[in-house]
Parts: sequence; structure tokens; C-alpha cells
Amino acid sequence: MSRVRTTQRKLKDALLRLMQVQPLNQITISQLTKEAGVHRSTYYYYYYLIEDVLGAIVDETMQQLQFAIKRPYENVKQIAINDEVLPSSVELFTHIYERKEYYALLLNKERGLVFQNRLVDVLFELFQTHFTPAVIHGGADWGEEQSMYSVYGILGLIKLWAEHDFQRTPQEMALQLTAILNTRLQIIETNL
Repeated sequence: MSRVRTTQRKLKDALLRLMQVQPLNQITISQLTKEAGVHRSTYYYYYYLIEDVLGAIVDETMQQLQFAIKRPYENVKQIAINDEVLPSSVELFTHIYERKEYYALLLNKERGLVFQNRLVDVLFELFQTHFTPAVIHGGADWGEEQSMYSVYGILGLIKLWAEHDFQRTPQEMALQLTAILNTRLQIIETNL
């Protein structure tokens, strides 16, 4: 790994460690550089604000997530939606599970709004750009609304998984998502 990447990795890792004990807006550049073991001048060579480091972390993670979701479909033209687990679901949940401490930290209610918004943007862009459903049997038109609905549903499932300390396996989460995708809500029970 190059010296540049090593220094940037040290700063990113140090920021994540500091975020475990205090809010982002209370972390100073002095604390970050001390934790990372780099000089302030080195920090300013790569970043200006603490938020820039967080942005770099989020961008890196989102690139990895996009790659993981698209990988199973590199040579596939159509994806059948049935009771089988979608390979991208397994990849999505495996990616998150392998980085669960990071995701738990950044999905935290106090810390995670920037991350959650970026995650929504990335998933939405994936839906709109790379996965265009063909509606069969006269279902609703797949537009921005359907994509956004799906993205927020997936985000909610991920957040719930994180809140339960990732107790289920990625495969179980992929099965759960598949079941949700294949369920058509017909009745809502009220308990008023």
C-alpha cells in the first residue's frame, strides 16, 4: 500500500475510533491527528474538515457496496423475481455483516444521518441505473416512487438488523428481504 493510502487509512480508522466515544462535531483535528499518529500538516495535505474524512470513508464504503451488489449480475440480462434469494441480497447483507461495527456506528441515530442519506442515494442510483424491472401482469409502473420505496425499505431492514446487533446471518436477512419482496399486502389488522 502506498504511503498516501496508508496515511489516509490511518486517519479514517482513527476517526471511526473517535466516533465510538464522542460525536463527530466534538472531534478536533488535533485529536484526530494524535489518534492517527500523523502531523497536522499531513492531515491538511489530504483533508480540510473532519467531515471530509467522514465523506471519504462513506464514499469508499459506497463504492465497495455498489461493486458487491452488481457483481452477481455482470453477465446477466434479466433477473427473475420469485421465491429464490436474489444473489445481490446475499452480497448486500454479507458486505454489511463483514463491516458490521462500521455500519452500526454510522447508522446510529445521533451520528448517521449523512451516512444514511448517502446510502439511500447510492441504492436509489443503483435501482434507477442498473436494475429496470419489467412489470408483468399489469402491475404498477416502476418509477422513481417505486425505487425510493424499495430503497427506504431496505434501509429500514438494515437499520433494524443493526439495532439487533446483527444477530441474523446475511443469508437469513437475504431470505427475509426475499419474503418481503414476494409478499403482497392484502389486509391490515387494526388495533385502535
